[in-house]
Amino acid sequence: MSSLGFTVVTSRYANRDLAQRSDLAKIGITRGAPKFPTGYPFVMERLLAPSRELFSVNERERFEPKFHSQLDAVGVEQILAQLTQLSEDAGGKDLALLCYEDVRKPGEWCHRLCVASWLESRCGLVVEEYPEGDTPRRRASQSRQQRSERAIHSSPVGAVTTASATSQARPAVEPEVEQGALW
Repeated sequence: MSSLGFTVVTSRYANRDLAQRSDLAKIGITRGAPKFPTGYPFVMERLLAPSRELFSVNERERFEPKFHSQLDAVGVEQILAQLTQLSEDAGGKDLALLCYEDVRKPGEWCHRLCVASWLESRCGLVVEEYPEGDTPRRRASQSRQQRSERAIHSSPVGAVTTASATSQARPAVEPEVEQGALW
């Protein structure tokens, strides 16, 4: 547990293991919510999402300093206060900050890793990636037939649902996303 009284981890919306973790409040930190069912409720917190201007910056070496500057402009106090409020709204639960990318794949990164590095460098808060039970899938190496069979046999079991009023003050979001907005 951190000095805040709760732990913060990062993960991706598609991490199926999160549905089993009722002790984690799932927080989307992207500009848009996923269109696919996650199997668990979550709330959106766009304070930690990159600005539209950063969407075109694809190299982490260029993205991270600009994104850190964006977070610096918001300020440590405001971000920590918002994280604390999110935990309190969820009954004191630990937080899982979510975005889309599968960072287990070599060379893959995303802004949630930059949020984690910012929280560590500015606040001393160590934020780890929440583990997933399976290995990353490489769709390119699978045949169309294999992908089709997997889609038939692994249809989503849950959808984004509304959290109870006692567990979260903010409504869970329905899965809609702005056109082209993944972060």
